[in-house]
Amino acid sequence: MRRLGNRIGFAFLASTAIAAPLFTTTTTTNADAPVDAEYRMVLEGKPTNAAKIFRWGLSKWEDEFIPDRLHPRWKSSSPSQVGSQVGMLTLKAGPGTDTLWTMPTDIKRRYGRWEARVRVKDPSPRTRYAMHKAFFELIPSGDYRCGRRNLTIASYTPRVDQVVRGSVRRDAGGQQFNFQRDPQGTTEEFHTFAVEIARDHVTWFVDKVPVATERRKEALNLGYYYRPRFRLQAQAGKHMDETWMQMDWIRFYNLKRPNAKSIAAPPMEQSYTQASKC
Repeated sequence: MRRLGNRIGFAFLASTAIAAPLFTTTTTTNADAPVDAEYRMVLEGKPTNAAKIFRWGLSKWEDEFIPDRLHPRWKSSSPSQVGSQVGMLTLKAGPGTDTLWTMPTDIKRRYGRWEARVRVKDPSPRTRYAMHKAFFELIPSGDYRCGRRNLTIASYTPRVDQVVRGSVRRDAGGQQFNFQRDPQGTTEEFHTFAVEIARDHVTWFVDKVPVATERRKEALNLGYYYRPRFRLQAQAGKHMDETWMQMDWIRFYNLKRPNAKSIAAPPMEQSYTQASKC
């Protein structure tokens, strides 16, 4: 099946492409101490994903991004800046772009597993202005304000640090639960990020390793129908360079198959945000 094909060729072509103009077409393991070799496999072009390691079965929804033609399911804040390039969903945020996002309109789920292979590409390596912050997140369908109820699967800021962060917000009380992890390279390198949402827990994965599992009821007050969204966000008060965000694929799996291995991982850190008051 196509999902099992080798996508390394696409990644190589994309990494060597010249920057183009905007698109013209439409419980037994401690996961807090991952093995370095597991991360190196991703950095060396041999990606592994959580779905394969934990045997989630076949995806129930996916997009492998056909070269040069983006499926009409994708809704974007600026369609001219979002498209399919060399078989990858690509967002191109320019220096004047504040926010750029895209999301599919044909799926929303309360529970299940989401996974995507993602990278940030620097098309202006000779300049040292700020780059946009990248987000792979789940947002509730329907009306909500200020990002409350969002679940961040992974976010990071190129040229600032090498840390990947994830979080979930509680609708009431301004509570937020966070994790961070250094995946050894967040610019140019592909990484796989995943989340498993069940009634009694939420688990985050970075390069197939469970990095956080949250079971506190304050963090599990979810029950929303979520859609995935990819987003680039300018850093406030900074001069921005062009930033690309590219996705090799995105997949959704249901929870019918139990995990083949332990997903034990540390709980998240609790903090507070003012977002719920805006």
